[in-house]
Amino acid sequence: MTYNNINDTTNNIPLQKKAILYNQLTMQKVYTDSLLQILNERNTPNKIRKFNDFFTRHYNGYSGLISFISIEKELLQNMLDKDYENFKYFIFTDFKKFKDSTYVEYRNLKIPLFITSLDIKETEIDQYHTTSITENRNGTYYITGFYKQPTSSQAFVAQMNNQNEIEWLKTSNISNNSYDYAVIASTSNDNCFTIIHSENETKHQNTLLKIDNSGKQLLKTELNNSYIPRSITYDDINQNLMLVYKDTNINFIDNHIDTLFIQKYNLINNEPEWTTQIAIKGNFFSLIKMDTTYFVSSNFQYYTNQDNEQIKSKAKNEGGTNILLTIISQSGSIFKMKPYFNSKSVFGLKAIKLNSEIINFTGLYGMPIDIQRANYDELKSLYYSLIYKNTNEYFKNNK
Repeated sequence: MTYNNINDTTNNIPLQKKAILYNQLTMQKVYTDSLLQILNERNTPNKIRKFNDFFTRHYNGYSGLISFISIEKELLQNMLDKDYENFKYFIFTDFKKFKDSTYVEYRNLKIPLFITSLDIKETEIDQYHTTSITENRNGTYYITGFYKQPTSSQAFVAQMNNQNEIEWLKTSNISNNSYDYAVIASTSNDNCFTIIHSENETKHQNTLLKIDNSGKQLLKTELNNSYIPRSITYDDINQNLMLVYKDTNINFIDNHIDTLFIQKYNLINNEPEWTTQIAIKGNFFSLIKMDTTYFVSSNFQYYTNQDNEQIKSKAKNEGGTNILLTIISQSGSIFKMKPYFNSKSVFGLKAIKLNSEIINFTGLYGMPIDIQRANYDELKSLYYSLIYKNTNEYFKNNK
């Protein structure tokens, strides 16, 4: 297999920096293709006759030159495809930081270092189950999940050092006889933010926790949205959180017809500043701050646009998805909704900010897949595109 190539010098650098290097590699390939195209267009049979001896000696004449251009293009494309296979592996390992069946011990019990079953009521009792693993800048990990009990569950968040040792673990029950689980975490240098989702037969509820590096709880407050949190991003400069919610089913692959909520939460006042809604059958995968706007990326089967029209994916496969980019202003209004249509099903995984002007969509050609619980061999070809901040797409690989 070509992935995880030890000769790839980007192996040990963060994904965002890898993406910048792969962008440079892609642009070099585009530039080389343009030179080969110029070579093909300018060297007609009539022009070559003026230098017949040279082209006969080095290329075996005009037909040999055309053959050289074709072979060179194919060779360069094959090399780029192999590089994209490496990049696909890097994206995969960014989601799955540890191998399946890897655990860390805590008080005679084991905490999985991989995402376990998302069907909470069917999970094994008297065990820890993991919903997310987040790494901060200094190599510390935050693990969220739940401890399953016979008729309920207890949420937990734990800090693990870079030696794979649990520094502390905090549990929380929001209400009695409910299934509680910490869904996802966001970190700063000094604190961890996590959201606990609680559900029973009558209601769903979300509670925001702020915990410092020593495990001390600094904040506990109920949120005004009861849908399942999909993303939490901390903005330390402006002291706010960007929260994304969707569905009441933790399994995001189910593509329920529902509303995607994007919420800006003010940590100084401990209240939402605004909430923006997108009607979509599909799932969210990235939120990026771009200067004065937010870029929200989703996979969709269909969504409702700003003119209240239903826009469908053009994927030919039933249940196939395309990518939707929604630009939201600082005040929470939708500035633009831009679909990226493809006749093949495309499942976006990450949108990566390369600089203030460009983002990189990465994903997979093929049907939706739970990448955090998938095997690498199950993954289809890499989807790779480059987008200007005005939403124009200036490169896309085709498979």
